[in-house]
Amino acid sequence: APTVVAEGLAAPWDIAFVDADTALVSQRDSGDVIEVSSDGTKRVIGVIEDVDARGEAGLHGLAVHDGYLYAYYGTTEDNRVDRFELTGESGTLGLGQREEIVSGLPIGNVHNGGRIAFGPDGKLWISSSERQKFTPAQDPKATLGKVLRLNLDGTPAAGNPLAAKGFHPAVWSYGHRNLLGVALDGQGRLW
Repeated sequence: APTVVAEGLAAPWDIAFVDADTALVSQRDSGDVIEVSSDGTKRVIGVIEDVDARGEAGLHGLAVHDGYLYAYYGTTEDNRVDRFELTGESGTLGLGQREEIVSGLPIGNVHNGGRIAFGPDGKLWISSSERQKFTPAQDPKATLGKVLRLNLDGTPAAGNPLAAKGFHPAVWSYGHRNLLGVALDGQGRLW
């Protein structure tokens, strides 16, 4: 049977685990990153500044990788992924300075889903929904309606299968509507 670990969250959107006993939860509308311990203790470890929560936009995907928190969020101008050093330890975690990884992803009020994950190859995977514009999901040059695979510095990763076919070099897959999740298994297969 399910066990309630935390209550009273406002628009929780994603969970990223720091370790077996500590999770970080994004609150879409406020930009708060909440630390939730396995005993139910919760506290704000930081606020992602410039989050523009309108419609379905706001603070979305979180991922923890090599001591950093990566966050996918919408601003007044775009969707972006930034990373923040995780300071302290479980129970005293905090966010360091913001470092931009990817910016300029189109934003919209509807179908603005965006999740991030790291695969076993160490690459950053980003889901970018089509903003209810439909045709960009099929456009080889657009980043909307796609799953993107990037290096840690935000550049397109080598080996993306559609680059040789004239697609944006970061595109792994295309033709998606409203991608609210992305995950990779131990063999590196995208789900």
